[in-house]
Amino acid sequence: MTIMVRYNGQGRGKLFPNLCASIVRDMKRLQVPGVAIGVWHKGKEYTAGFGITNIEHPLEVTPDTLFQVGSISKTFTGTMLMQLAEQVWIWMRLSAGI
Repeated sequence: MTIMVRYNGQGRGKLFPNLCASIVRDMKRLQVPGVAIGVWHKGKEYTAGFGITNIEHPLEVTPDTLFQVGSISKTFTGTMLMQLAEQVWIWMRLSAGI
């Protein structure tokens, strides 16, 4: 499986190419057709697109490609809020509605 990688041309530090190599390796292992990533680190934006949008209608993934996230955003948001609460960055008052 050949995976095309397209960078946005901004801020290619030492860590970002290593991250991209890991993504390509895992895409092959997990048979994921395409990924777009964005990282904001120390005031710099790093973005890249990998592979194709889907197998039925293959279009190259670029840093600007949008994917549907489905219900994963609820899991991500809930996990983030609980981690912030554990670190005492936020205070939460939860009710089970009973």
